[in-house]
Amino acid sequence: MRSAQCKAYTYVEEQAMDKITRLTIQSRVRDYTSTFYLQSALLIQNGVFVVAVATLLEIIQQQSGWDMTHLLFLWLASFAMCLIKLTTWPIGSLTTTSNLTLVDIVCTIIYGMAEFGFFATLSPKFSIYIKLHEAGLDLALLPRLWFAAVALHSGAAIVLVANRRKRGGVETFDSELSELALKYRVWTGASQVGAILVTLACVIIWMFSLFLSRESYWLYVDVAAAVALIGVAMKVSLVADMQFQEIRKEAFFTSDQNSE
Repeated sequence: MRSAQCKAYTYVEEQAMDKITRLTIQSRVRDYTSTFYLQSALLIQNGVFVVAVATLLEIIQQQSGWDMTHLLFLWLASFAMCLIKLTTWPIGSLTTTSNLTLVDIVCTIIYGMAEFGFFATLSPKFSIYIKLHEAGLDLALLPRLWFAAVALHSGAAIVLVANRRKRGGVETFDSELSELALKYRVWTGASQVGAILVTLACVIIWMFSLFLSRESYWLYVDVAAAVALIGVAMKVSLVADMQFQEIRKEAFFTSDQNSE
């Protein structure tokens, strides 16, 4: 008898715990945006890194000399650009509001498409090599679109950051996090300006490459641009790491001092 009562009580207790309440929905909504960004970043990156490794093997196996060096520099720049998402999105998910919009979802999809494009446009398997008899060179057609993929990637970043800044201003932070709120606004503002400059530069290079890619010196332009983008991506990643440490310090050490 007692065992039956315990089972009945346990069942009722489980039913009560399973019940969806206002607090349940609030908790899920509060964490949804952060979870969406982190899961999307990992999901995209898993697929992108598979394509990246396959492309790298194809470049090494099927190319040689300067052609291989040229594509390897673009591959390294693609890898560095992918690190930006992995280092900045976790910070954004910590300091953003729970108001997820259609713009966030569309920009995330564009991000993933662009990063797949980074490596797909470099793959000898997917790119059709055309004999340019006038220049006497073997140049890939699709690597000309590599800068278009980078421009699409940074363009999506512009829209995404602008939408996040619009949804989360200084007023969305608690008063004791006012200093962090200002740092967040400065950081996102600088990120937006940087993304605009990268987008403009890549669009210009891409447009010129459509007309000048037959010239032998254009390969050097590709490599120089790739090196510059590697530097930009590494700087963004390092700044993002510093920002994460700032947020951690503000969230934990400040609260510990207040409690004392």
